Amino acid sequence: MKFWWRTNEALIATLLAWTLTGEPRFAERHCLVHDWSFAHFPDPEYGEWYGYLHRDGRVSVRLKGNLWKGPFHLPRMCGTAGACWPRSAQLRAASRSVDQPGPGGGAEGRGNLGARPPHHVRPGRDRVARL
Repeated sequence: MKFWWRTNEALIATLLAWTLTGEPRFAERHCLVHDWSFAHFPDPEYGEWYGYLHRDGRVSVRLKGNLWKGPFHLPRMCGTAGACWPRSAQLRAASRSVDQPGPGGGAEGRGNLGARPPHHVRPGRDRVARL
């Protein structure tokens, strides 16, 4: 299940992480979340975002407002991220630089996206990742 609020907060977090650090990996992640979200969550006919999608992007619940989905996360995302989106061309260029190999031809040019933090969550383990 994909929830609107997690996606909204991920868009804010990845954009602010890229803005503060300039690391291409955050730009790449922001672009991935942005493109998927804006292709699936918005209702093209009546506007607003659906709150709940299946993992494949199909709408799970057609409600756009209920006791749990209110007008907080989407306006927050649009206001916060919208202020930074004028730099979107720069963000897209930074995102593309993640795919280019580094001088040694290895993963260093990808911002170490393939590397795991020392304490990563493994499937079947019940602990929180320390990043």
